[in-house]
Amino acid sequence: MSLAVDPINIINLILCLTILILGYSGYKKDKNELAALIATAFGIFAIAHILAIQGLETLLQETIITIRLFAYALVAFSLYRITHKH
Repeated sequence: MSLAVDPINIINLILCLTILILGYSGYKKDKNELAALIATAFGIFAIAHILAIQGLETLLQETIITIRLFAYALVAFSLYRITHKH
């Protein structure tokens, strides 16, 4: 297994981890569940980027697509909850 050093995947990984940390901090500070959900989604995105960086993107293409779809669905669900508060 060789590393696929693609700057886009590296930058996306760093940004995902940053959002994960900020979201987790927001949850710890205010017990904001939506911050935790969004942080979790970006943590899941980070997993997909790690797999791509490890050169597994072609081998695990369907798995990575599923991971990303789940993460997008989690972000969409979080935004839905924000926009439909009662």
